[in-house]
Amino acid sequence: MRLANLATFEHTPQIGRSFQLPGVWTRPVDAFIEWRKDGKRRLPYVFAMKDDSPFALGGVWRHWRSPDRKHDMDTFAIITVDPHELVSETTGHDRMPVIVKRADYQRWLAERWPGPGSGERPPIDLVRPFDSDRMKAWLVDSRINNVRNNEAALLDPVKDEEPGQMGMF
Repeated sequence: MRLANLATFEHTPQIGRSFQLPGVWTRPVDAFIEWRKDGKRRLPYVFAMKDDSPFALGGVWRHWRSPDRKHDMDTFAIITVDPHELVSETTGHDRMPVIVKRADYQRWLAERWPGPGSGERPPIDLVRPFDSDRMKAWLVDSRINNVRNNEAALLDPVKDEEPGQMGMF
């Protein structure tokens, strides 16, 4: 899985062709994480809906076959856009994942884009920052940065510089 910025769709044939069905998908989630750099530390912030409802990240996928036809792979990318105010102000990040509004799920999954060179553009009106006023963010334990840690408590809010928490990495 990788991230793909909207700007690459029209200029990168491999990604742009993914917007042709069956290449679009949504990933249901209840939150996503972005990090703020603080010196050598990476401080993780969780972003979720204020009402704690699940939401969908927008992405593309493509089946890839190596030129020698010995390897096949399904590749996936979450589409990113410029961040909304909450992500930008909290983390200083230059991107965030596309969040597809519930009312747009059917259109997102049914949209057909003829592809690069067609003179048409992908459904970019759906590829935009989500409304920041509908989201919340909180700092979490930096242990979430290590894939060996896998417990629900990692998503619990912590105070900045809480003893034994943020200074671990």
